[in-house]
Amino acid sequence: MKILGIHEGHLATACLFEDGKLLGMASEERFNKRKNCGGFPWLTIEWLLASTKTDPRDIDLVALAGIVQPTSEIAEPSVRRGVFFSLVRHLPAMVMGSRLWVAPYMKFFSKFRDFSESDKFFAKYGISKDKLRVVEHHPAHVAAAYFASGFRADGQKSLVITLDGSGDGLGGSVSIAEGDKLERVFSLPSFHAPGELYTRATMHLGMRPWDHEYKVMGLAPYGHGAGGEKAYQLFRRYMTLSDDGLSIINKASFGPALLQRINRDFANLRFDYVAWGLQKHFEELVLGFVKAWIKKTGISRVACGGGCFMNVKLNMLITQQPEVSDAFFMPSGGDESLAAGAAFLTYLAAGGKAPIEPFENTYFGPTYSEQEIETVLADYKKRGLIEYERVEAVEERIAELVAKDNIVATFFGRMEWGARALGNRSIIANAANPGNLNKLNRAIKMRDFWMPFAPSMLAERQADYVDNPRNFKAKFMILAFPSREKAQKDIVSALHPMDLSCRPQLVEEKTNPRYYRILKNYERLTGMGAFLNTSFNLHGDPIVNTPDDAVRTLLNSHLDHVILENYIARRK
Repeated sequence: MKILGIHEGHLATACLFEDGKLLGMASEERFNKRKNCGGFPWLTIEWLLASTKTDPRDIDLVALAGIVQPTSEIAEPSVRRGVFFSLVRHLPAMVMGSRLWVAPYMKFFSKFRDFSESDKFFAKYGISKDKLRVVEHHPAHVAAAYFASGFRADGQKSLVITLDGSGDGLGGSVSIAEGDKLERVFSLPSFHAPGELYTRATMHLGMRPWDHEYKVMGLAPYGHGAGGEKAYQLFRRYMTLSDDGLSIINKASFGPALLQRINRDFANLRFDYVAWGLQKHFEELVLGFVKAWIKKTGISRVACGGGCFMNVKLNMLITQQPEVSDAFFMPSGGDESLAAGAAFLTYLAAGGKAPIEPFENTYFGPTYSEQEIETVLADYKKRGLIEYERVEAVEERIAELVAKDNIVATFFGRMEWGARALGNRSIIANAANPGNLNKLNRAIKMRDFWMPFAPSMLAERQADYVDNPRNFKAKFMILAFPSREKAQKDIVSALHPMDLSCRPQLVEEKTNPRYYRILKNYERLTGMGAFLNTSFNLHGDPIVNTPDDAVRTLLNSHLDHVILENYIARRK
């Protein structure tokens, strides 16, 4: 059974799923070069069909995420948002926050769902529109997180928690999962979504919503002290937990009205204080919510999805709780995961029997042959822009270059899906040398001064570098840990500069043999079992996809080398 999964809102994504296995998945931004773009993912779908040699008429079902039209940009004008925000302004919070509103909201605004692009898809490929299935937002988050986790395999119950800004009238949910059965036991209306508070505070700080929330998280450790505590106490007036902790209650407002209140209340507070107070309050809310539901259900194993769980500091705190026996965080849990979740649910609803494979990695994107790569390289060489050579023992050469403080970009195999580069589209550097951090920031990444980088490290060396006594799996850069003393010497440039926390990619040979060999060679040369890894892109661009993307990034940066499979390229 072949199912095409589609999310056409913010960070539009498509996947092709067959009999329990993801054949491919990518976001549209990687093809059209518009970071975080929304809209129908035409280019991604074309790649999926071509790369898998799938005749569109062989697709059994098309799973479209979102019963209500998903928004592409937070500020976009729409009937749905305009009406809802108008109601928020004129009705009391107790009324707008009621769960009784969710069903009428869904029923009314689903009438405005735009199927014009999916209709064009069906017409273009001669497919019957009867194959379309529309899947609710939060159940898609639930399915993505639960089936990606691998928790299904042992037949035990799992708690699945989703939290974000808003989707189909909800800002969160709690479900109990066992086998292929997913039972929702709690719904959090969008009005009470902690993700909405975080996003509006991000906007108050002059940063881009639905994108720069991670920058606010990175800024937070700088704002400790009296000012940060004042901001925290102010944020406590906005949202709180119910007495039993089983719900989050918004006591302020929603949407533009919420932003206006934040602008007024925090007008005279320094930006790092606001970030510290927001992060502390956010952690307190979500952590209390998770712990209350563990206590209520007696289920201590948790899978988490939705954009709120892209917050790695929050995730770190969840793993530290004694109530949590095991935890999984969707590797890229924002709306880019909805296409997969929608496909999984559609497969099960259609009677699919093969078990859905968990995520051992996120290498679901395009790959390019050596012939395709050399064609691109030869063209740039002919124009006098680069030099390149082919090297057999390329992993050894890369390790040597990094050990000698070269900054190197890797372009191997299938592109990663999601927000994190995990070795196949990465920039790597010696993290023991602070000079490399400055070079990366000033000449390549142009990140804000407070933002940390992260390391890739050999899984067997994690005890040297991070405090992970319960051995939580951390191969997707979605978990942070306190660092150990050795990390503050070997990988100081890949730690948070203020709190020295570490967001590692633990690399195992079975997950990425080639990247593992680079690290092992680097360890042999330097004694260090980790180096800095950041995504292969210029600041503001999506992660590179094609060989041409890779070479253009080399030419427009101060990268020392780009390695494309077995070819090493450098500027002339």
